[in-house]
Amino acid sequence: MPLHRAALCTFVSILSLGSPIIVHAQQERAARTGSAIIRGLVTDEMGRALQGATLVIDARHAASSDADGEFAITSLLPGRYVVRARFIGYATDSSTATVGAGAVEQVTFHLKAVATTLSTVRIEGVRLTGQALSLNRQHVAEQLISVSTSEEIMALPNANAADAFSRLPGVSLQRHEGEGASVQVRGIDGNLLNVTLNGAHLSGKSEDNTGGDRRVYLDGIPAGLVGAVQLNKTITPDMDADAIGGSLGIESLSADAAPGIRGQGSYGRSDLKSSPVWLGSASIGKRLDRNTAFFLGYSADHNGRVYDDVEPSYARVRLPSGDSATVPTSTSAREYFTDRMRQGVTSRLDWRPADNTTLALTGLFSNFHDYGIRYRQDHNLSAASIAPVDALRGSAAAGMAATSNVQNRTPTDRTGMLGMRGTSLLGENVLDFNATYSLDQYQRVNGRDLTFQQKGLAGTYDWTDPNYPTISPAGTYADPTKFNFKSLKVTDENSRGQDYGASANFTMPMSAGDYGAALKIGGKFRYESKKYDNNILNYVLAPGQSFTLANVIGNFTNANHYDGHYPIAFSPAEQQSEDYVINNPVLV
Repeated sequence: MPLHRAALCTFVSILSLGSPIIVHAQQERAARTGSAIIRGLVTDEMGRALQGATLVIDARHAASSDADGEFAITSLLPGRYVVRARFIGYATDSSTATVGAGAVEQVTFHLKAVATTLSTVRIEGVRLTGQALSLNRQHVAEQLISVSTSEEIMALPNANAADAFSRLPGVSLQRHEGEGASVQVRGIDGNLLNVTLNGAHLSGKSEDNTGGDRRVYLDGIPAGLVGAVQLNKTITPDMDADAIGGSLGIESLSADAAPGIRGQGSYGRSDLKSSPVWLGSASIGKRLDRNTAFFLGYSADHNGRVYDDVEPSYARVRLPSGDSATVPTSTSAREYFTDRMRQGVTSRLDWRPADNTTLALTGLFSNFHDYGIRYRQDHNLSAASIAPVDALRGSAAAGMAATSNVQNRTPTDRTGMLGMRGTSLLGENVLDFNATYSLDQYQRVNGRDLTFQQKGLAGTYDWTDPNYPTISPAGTYADPTKFNFKSLKVTDENSRGQDYGASANFTMPMSAGDYGAALKIGGKFRYESKKYDNNILNYVLAPGQSFTLANVIGNFTNANHYDGHYPIAFSPAEQQSEDYVINNPVLV
């Protein structure tokens, strides 16, 4: 079921004075008029460029540093000036520069993070740095955005990119097995969000609706590869039209964001079944010279967590007194043995081939195996068959059923992108451009769901303990041959989306009365292709054949499931069930 979509658009917008692009254009204009210019670079102590630093001489002469940490203060008369650099979370610094007519003076600032000492707590280091980087990017942005950088992301227990977005205001998550999966912004459906990875649009896929969903599942992208996440809550003319609910941008790490050789790891075990959890990452980021920087990073984590789950349902019934009451009609006891392995690699090359041109080549690929085995035991009660004793207890003569189920979960989630973007200064004008490719794939191979059922049972129900509604069929687990085959579903699915994009924007500085402005004209082409193949087999019992739980009963049992309130008596063995079906042609 292929789906193709292509879009070609142009846009025009007015940008406010003060953006890094306009600073560059003003710099070249001032140099031609013979006025003095002070330009330079703002970094932290590790040499990382600081975007959004404020450089002030007086009320009329100031500038902000751009994404590369560079700034230019123009239209100065010849003379001696003191330039002050300010950046949230960093100590203010100053430098003296003397410039002549038509001259350009270079200054460099290496700002130090401020450590705040309280009576009993000292706050300093990476966490403060991450907050400062995020707040300054938000401060200088031309629209309403929220940003979280790698320092903040890794300082909190974020497993993936979705978890990283959950720390931003207005964001909620759809979770899967305790981790964030897809994102909602201010309660708007995730289908109405636009998600980009290093500028490449992601086509989206969903485990719930693999073939027809636009939601982008972000649980496959390791948090250890994320340099920053940015949420644009207001739409501008240069955004895609499908960003109705907002635009989510993921940036991978770079040499400036993670300089040097880094490695980290952790290991632990959960309380239930002492199941292992570990993660590790390694990277190298190096600025080879002023014009070239390279980064390569790898991240992996594994979660073998085991967890219990109970999902009851209820109905309203009429009591003998004539009143009505809510009673439990089913309890579904489930135990999951997960095998979640997430891996990713990213690389980036930043290059300045000429003084007026910067280029960035980026790539990222992640692979997420969300495997697991689930054992499930259901007790069902027909509300029409019950005889209430009171509002909380009752019985049923033959209206109960019990099921025993095993499910093999085999999803694999792959995300990849390649891209090139750059900026060129053409006199007073600025040209920025990019070309991207992305892959978004969800695949399930030989997913199996096998159920046996015993019907027509008598028993009781009890809700006197408000936390644990119970349904108790009598004599259910004395004989596994009483559990007859109910269903077997085998699933193979492959949802694959690919997106090709290219854009170019041309910005020209203008004047709007006493204020500087810019006219921005651009065009974008995007081609998206989605393909969904599925093969879902539902088996039935061959005429005259018998297939019961006794044929494939396994060793799994758990009398202490959910603290002993919902014990699992016995279950099918997943591998034995698959072998039995292959070797015994009882199902068609």
